Amino acid sequence: MRVSEFIPFAISLLKPLYGDSESKDLILLLVEEVLLIKRAHVGIIDKEIDLAEEMKLTSCLERLKEGEPLQYILGYTWFKNHVFLVNPSVLIPRPETEELVDWVLEQLPSGEQLSILDVGTGSGAIAISLAKARPNWRVFGLEKSNEALQTAKANAKAIGAKVDWKLADLFSPEIPSWIKQEGIQVIVSNPPYIPEREKAEMHKNVLEYEPEMALFVPDSDPVKFYRKMLELPCKSWFFEIAASGEEAMRQLHPNLILKNDMSGNLRFASLRLS
Repeated sequence: MRVSEFIPFAISLLKPLYGDSESKDLILLLVEEVLLIKRAHVGIIDKEIDLAEEMKLTSCLERLKEGEPLQYILGYTWFKNHVFLVNPSVLIPRPETEELVDWVLEQLPSGEQLSILDVGTGSGAIAISLAKARPNWRVFGLEKSNEALQTAKANAKAIGAKVDWKLADLFSPEIPSWIKQEGIQVIVSNPPYIPEREKAEMHKNVLEYEPEMALFVPDSDPVKFYRKMLELPCKSWFFEIAASGEEAMRQLHPNLILKNDMSGNLRFASLRLS
């Protein structure tokens, strides 16, 4: 089978689950990662797929048909130009979270010796990206899942980032005193923010594969994580938030700055105290 034959065949298999556009994106990404052919070159490099490549593509395709995210199938994803190991213990980093990292880097002075904490670090994408971009900062990553934290540590080692890790729950009584002890000034977080009532509307590849504790919050208190973080003894906070969360976030603090993502959706919030 040639590449020009595989692509439409694979897209047709995924369309019932993902639709036209997403199926095409998934298959082009699969071809790029397995066959090492950039999507811009697919129409030019119409190579014959060898047996080993075909077996790999077929295996991935079968798992995609079941709804498993491609990033978990491959075992990695790209974030801020680095390869991050991912598995079902961690949330798959999204492009919007890259925007959150960029916003933090834009807003905080690069020359200062800052101490910054990524709450709910998961794969370590935020903490590691900040540490690589600002080696003079002291970066911490807080995570309550030991399995997730081991993934973050592996990513930091592979990428060559210096991050101090803390295995603990945000709601643990020790956290405020630990933050004071370490002199942490800034909190960055992409915490769980999807109300549980929205589960029924979510795609199978998210609902059945990604860790629930990294996604969902009780309908009765969708801003519980933000409230807790804003109570901690810091000077600045940067959050990823729900697109529908403006009113709830405004009620937490009147001076919150809200920001849209590149798609025009409300996505970020920050607070800086003098």
